[in-house]
Amino acid sequence: MKLLCYSLASLLAFGSVSAATPKTKPAACSYKIGDRAIFMDPAEYLAVAKSNREALGGDKGEFETTQDYNRRTDAAQKALAIKPVLLAHPANYDEPDSGVTYIADEQRFRIFVGSFIGTLDGIDYRYMDKVVLQQTLTNKDTYVAANAYGSQTSVERSDWDVISIKSWNTSPKSIYWKLDSTADGEGYSVSIPVPLDQARTFKSGLRAGIEFLPKMPFMSTDTDHVRPTADWPKEMTYHHQVFDGVVLCAVLADKNGKVVKTVQPIVR
Repeated sequence: MKLLCYSLASLLAFGSVSAATPKTKPAACSYKIGDRAIFMDPAEYLAVAKSNREALGGDKGEFETTQDYNRRTDAAQKALAIKPVLLAHPANYDEPDSGVTYIADEQRFRIFVGSFIGTLDGIDYRYMDKVVLQQTLTNKDTYVAANAYGSQTSVERSDWDVISIKSWNTSPKSIYWKLDSTADGEGYSVSIPVPLDQARTFKSGLRAGIEFLPKMPFMSTDTDHVRPTADWPKEMTYHHQVFDGVVLCAVLADKNGKVVKTVQPIVR
């Protein structure tokens, strides 16, 4: 399974605040190094997100004032008592292209955090405001296509189910990771020191995820369709299920769930 991603989107895109209004403390990552991480599978969280959305009572009605709509949704959110959620980013870090590399001479791992924030094949996203958690291939076949001049080529067609987090109030800005000054790998990697005798066990047990604070409407669906060209004979359809919320951090943990690294997002 190829786990690609959009890009880590907006952390806090709040509107301007007047001098007379006290500033609200920004939401922050709930985890710190040494804590025990509690991951939830993205597919399992789908049912929770759908239930939260249904609790809002639907879109604003034709005969419903804005004040009544806001009162209704505010009451629903208060009853839901929404808290941050840490969703797992499933991956096999033993695979060669996993983005996790051990540098034996320096006894540290270089972990490519960019696996959270990239682009899905064939789509040029101008603004990167989504974090892809899971991408699953559901169908794949080929067919022969011809152009106006009769030239034929074989086209690879695939369908994908994608689960992601849409960073709340981010567009038209994009979200990225705030990395240590010592980070390498073109600005997308973090370093974690691990003794040589523990490296293999650490890598096989590594877990990663994204913590976010859900925001209404809590979830939505969308579809992206990529049409084939002569230079790129691939037809791809992405069926998105998107969670809305404020991205708080990326979390890396060992096989026992102990947090070994957190990475904060930035918006620009």
